[in-house]
Amino acid sequence: MLTEYLFVSCDVVAHSAEPSVEIQVARVEGINRAIGDILGRYEGENLVWASGGDGGHVAIPAGQKAPEIALELIRTLRQWSIDEAVPLRVCGSVGQAQVVRGADARAQLAGPGINTAGRLLPYGGQRRVVVTEAFKDAVKGQAAAMFQFHHCVRLEPKNSPPLVAWLLSSDGQFDSTWEEPASTTDAALLALAARSGQALEVIYRARRLLELNTSDARAIQALRSLGNMTFRGKRNFLHKLLQDEHIGAELIRLGNLLERRSGETVCSAGEGGTSMFLVLRGRLQVFFASDAALGDAHRQESVVMVPGDLGGELAFALRRNRTATLQCLEDAALLSFTHEELLHSFASSADSAGLQRALSTEILAKVLENFCNTAPFFRTVWPLLSEPNSLAPWTSLLPHSEVVNISADKLRIDFPLSAGVEEVVFLVSGSLRAEGPSSTWTGEGYPLVHAHLAPRVLAPPTHMLLREDCKVLRVKREGLLRLGPDAFEQICEQAAATLTSLVEREKPPTRSARNSRTDIVFISYCRDNQLEVASLRDRLMAAGESVWWDQDILPGADWKLEIRRAISRSYAVICCLSPELASRSRSGVYPELSEAMRAMRERPPGDIFLVPVRLAECVVPQVEIDDGRMLDRLQTLDLFPASDFESRFARLVAALREAKA
Repeated sequence: MLTEYLFVSCDVVAHSAEPSVEIQVARVEGINRAIGDILGRYEGENLVWASGGDGGHVAIPAGQKAPEIALELIRTLRQWSIDEAVPLRVCGSVGQAQVVRGADARAQLAGPGINTAGRLLPYGGQRRVVVTEAFKDAVKGQAAAMFQFHHCVRLEPKNSPPLVAWLLSSDGQFDSTWEEPASTTDAALLALAARSGQALEVIYRARRLLELNTSDARAIQALRSLGNMTFRGKRNFLHKLLQDEHIGAELIRLGNLLERRSGETVCSAGEGGTSMFLVLRGRLQVFFASDAALGDAHRQESVVMVPGDLGGELAFALRRNRTATLQCLEDAALLSFTHEELLHSFASSADSAGLQRALSTEILAKVLENFCNTAPFFRTVWPLLSEPNSLAPWTSLLPHSEVVNISADKLRIDFPLSAGVEEVVFLVSGSLRAEGPSSTWTGEGYPLVHAHLAPRVLAPPTHMLLREDCKVLRVKREGLLRLGPDAFEQICEQAAATLTSLVEREKPPTRSARNSRTDIVFISYCRDNQLEVASLRDRLMAAGESVWWDQDILPGADWKLEIRRAISRSYAVICCLSPELASRSRSGVYPELSEAMRAMRERPPGDIFLVPVRLAECVVPQVEIDDGRMLDRLQTLDLFPASDFESRFARLVAALREAKA
């Protein structure tokens, strides 16, 4: 049952950031003593204390004594804050709530009143007591002698109606003001951080000032003094760059400051991303994408990032999807950079080439570390590593490895990359395919695409087609030998087996086999929707489907014949419907539909083969499949709106797998 209450709320500002446990405990005990005295004095008034550790809410049932109790409680808390020099927020509000019993039988509160109290609290501060207009009206008779309400403002808390609020002051005890003390401004805190040599705090405060004024002299001067300061956390190459007097300030200016609240997610595993970031403040929980197939016993499934740590290097270096989810354990700030921003900052350095080489080495080290930890190819190598390298095999591989960028403009990549070089080559970013559409590789799993380790592994010259810009990891024989003889033997065996499989997959099928085989998904679409369909195709291939579309037709080929062959080899045909297709009287989709329907008639009734997919709101065309059946008889799947895409895409994949079964 809801009851009307006056709420007095409080909490310590930045309590979780206080490094001393003794101080934290003293503050919590002090607040509870102050509250306990009031609760004891008014024991019969049914007061409820909903504690949050470093603060909480006291709910006072509305009644004759409620204003007296509320004002005395505010005065007591404010005086305790002043006496103990503790930055305490204190607020007052009115609303309805219901008392419920928690698991430990203590009283807890639920309802709109406690929600309002919680939303008001962030507007409090160490120099002010903030109350709602309803609270002012409830206590003004009792407050007339010793309290003043002043400086009314309209507050707009997130996800809630606006609040009219007042400052509350008390004669001879405390005054309230909306102004923050000078010591809490970014400029003052920057100067304090610079004097104490706290590099990360200097970057954070300077970057906040530069958000408002890109030429702030105080911020720029402080950043130029980073070379004399100490970075917290594990030392990394970005720390060195930020301390460089020539490029540090420019790099920080180019970067993006990200501020997130406790509980918020910075990024999620599987999302796209091109930036890496330095943690400036707060702690973040890292949850790696789990994959039981990898048997990843050598990497913890969750770790905590702290100020000074660097994250997101793989997305930054390889333009791959994020490999982990980052969630803020407390309010956090990060400085993020893209590859282009980093290179741009190098331009102002006399050693630009040296910095780029250092960056390439750092990227290579991170790629090798992730490869050794996650690549299925390397899984059986771990137990065979020779000591003392078993803890960090990538350090043995680093001097004998390189990441090579291959532009899609080349159309194809020829192996071996260098004549006579003994090495293994893995795809780490982008995608490649052999002549057969079923032979497609993406960089997500670090697939082996070439190996030459005489005399055990002798790959024949071959080539693959580039579908997009790619990166490959080359590891020379010398590096593999440093892992130890048993590990090298295992690598040779796996490489030989993988190459045998590749050769079998790439053998051109006979005409009869080619015509009878059904191993691909055909996508039919209107040319106006090519970009959307390209994205859909990439997602399907990432989900393990072998997809064919008209962009796979080679120059000089008979395109009509290639389309017929592709449909005949398909276990499913996706027909992409759109407003653009509906507005056309002629389109290549219609003859493709006719061809697909001919193939569908040869299949048993009820089999999934033709899958209509709507890319946006449109009418399904009235196309006859056979006597008595039209296209709109088939269940249509909508891949919109964007907020529902993932769940609907999962249904599409399920339908394709049913068609293939």
